[in-house]
Amino acid sequence: MGLSSSLNIAVSGLAASQAQIELVSQNVANANSVGYIKRQITTTASYSGSVQTSAVTRAYDQLVQRQLRTENAGAAYSSIMAQYAQQLNGVFGQSDANVSLDGAFNNLTSALQGLSSDPSSSTARAGVLQSAQTMAARLNTLSANVQELRTNAEQQIASDVTVANNALKGLEDIARQLGTTVGAPDVSLLDQRDSYIDQLSKLGDIKVNEQPNGQVTVYTNSGVTLFDGSKGVRFQFDQRTSVGPNALYNADASKSGVGQLLIVTPSGASIDAGQQNVFRSGEFKGLLDLRDQVLPEAQTQLDELAAGLSRALSDASPAATPVTAGAQSGFSIDLAGIQPGNMTKISFQQGGVTKTVSLVAVDNPSVLPLPVGATGNPNDIVIGVSFAGGTAGALADIQSALSAAGTNLTVSNPSGNVLQVLDDGSGTSTVAGVSANITNGLLSGGGAELPLFVDSATGQPYTGSFDAGSQRTGFSSRITINPAVLGDSGALVNYTGSTDAGDATRPNLLLDRLTGATQQFSYEAGLSGTNQPYSGTIGGFLTGIIASQGANAVQAQNLDAGQQVVVNSLQAKVASTSGVSIDEELSNLIKMQNAYSANARIISVVRDLFDMLDRI
Repeated sequence: MGLSSSLNIAVSGLAASQAQIELVSQNVANANSVGYIKRQITTTASYSGSVQTSAVTRAYDQLVQRQLRTENAGAAYSSIMAQYAQQLNGVFGQSDANVSLDGAFNNLTSALQGLSSDPSSSTARAGVLQSAQTMAARLNTLSANVQELRTNAEQQIASDVTVANNALKGLEDIARQLGTTVGAPDVSLLDQRDSYIDQLSKLGDIKVNEQPNGQVTVYTNSGVTLFDGSKGVRFQFDQRTSVGPNALYNADASKSGVGQLLIVTPSGASIDAGQQNVFRSGEFKGLLDLRDQVLPEAQTQLDELAAGLSRALSDASPAATPVTAGAQSGFSIDLAGIQPGNMTKISFQQGGVTKTVSLVAVDNPSVLPLPVGATGNPNDIVIGVSFAGGTAGALADIQSALSAAGTNLTVSNPSGNVLQVLDDGSGTSTVAGVSANITNGLLSGGGAELPLFVDSATGQPYTGSFDAGSQRTGFSSRITINPAVLGDSGALVNYTGSTDAGDATRPNLLLDRLTGATQQFSYEAGLSGTNQPYSGTIGGFLTGIIASQGANAVQAQNLDAGQQVVVNSLQAKVASTSGVSIDEELSNLIKMQNAYSANARIISVVRDLFDMLDRI
């Protein structure tokens, strides 16, 4: 080997060592920089023996990175669900008896027990009024708390939209710069690109296709393209500053009470991310589920509790009388005083199957037909009918609706407001029972039931009316003690106008309705599984919703903990490959410095030899 060849080899080795030393210095300097991926360079010996260096690349495991992004979406979803579930559990599960929901209910029943023992006691009456006010106020507060959480979710969606749009704009900028690159892509640009992709992976479940030149396409698991390699979509969100119980999602923007998350493509087409279920995981999915499903269900639980509390004290249940007319048989019931929202249930067997028809009093025909599940049981045959003209005036509509529903039942009005329901007399149908709930709005003269609570929006007792929309929706935010009772504590006992002050009839009834009577609560409260209403006492329902929120919080926390373990494991794998180890880099630096010194020594020796040759 000649001196010139030796010199060329040493010079190339010196340059390679210098490049590697600079790369080590860069890695060490950025060891703690977020998003920085360790740089690496390889050296090879050419045919002539000189050292050649490759382009700078990143220590990047694409498969592990893809897995991490998938799990990032799952972790973001589980984290946001756990966070809100914990807050919601705190709303329902207050341990302080003075402010807790069950504490307020127990105080009310204890006060009624005291009144039942001594109806003439002004102190006992005042205790009932105070505890009833506290119960109503507590329901108002909890409803406000739930809506505050929904408002927070709305605000967080808006914030995430800004993050998503900034990330997509960043990808566009990187794509333009990569498009002008000759040769291998600049690794610093790839780091920035991946940082933007990582931001998107936390917002929604995405997939990434990467080209050798560094360009990428990004799309959701549902197939919606977010970034096509040069242009990204834009997220739009018409945020609402505050959200109330009636502010629910609707695909029709003009009817929606909350913001719509839209994806606008470069061509101008709009995709409703919520309606079309664009995201199956990630923070967007979690926030939409919370705002439109989880938290509204919690609101429904409060509304059902408030409605059940009000109806338990104010609704009368007239007795049904068995009737036989020739071969036909059935029941008759007096519906005098029925109000919009009150229901009459007809239970019958036909074709060996037991069915229930629920006649719901409706005076506003524009709300008909009522939706399936309007009665709280989606298995009911729901018929909305006006009783404004009395039972006789409603008869034709009831018969028409029963026939349209495929029943063999016949109805009649033998007298007054009596509704008579008979089978067909052939044995193919049998009327098993008829029942009704009729709200008593009178303090006296209307029975022992008492409208202790009213709807603050109307000042009237709760009837469950649909005439101006569902009265149940948001009722827990509007329930209040009846001002008339508040101004006349004697109404807690006097139900005839001349009831003896020591008569315990009304106090006993109110106490039994709260502690012993069974009610049906809507399946939408989610306590009895899918499409099944919950039957039980008010106290049992209250205990059930508190327990369900606690169980949901524990489950959400456990799921999130498991998801975080998976993410941490993958992050550790990424760090072992892509992260900078100071010890490893310093070890490499020593090797590079030794190699540099060796090549420098060779150059020095060759120089000395050339000097000797010059002197010969």
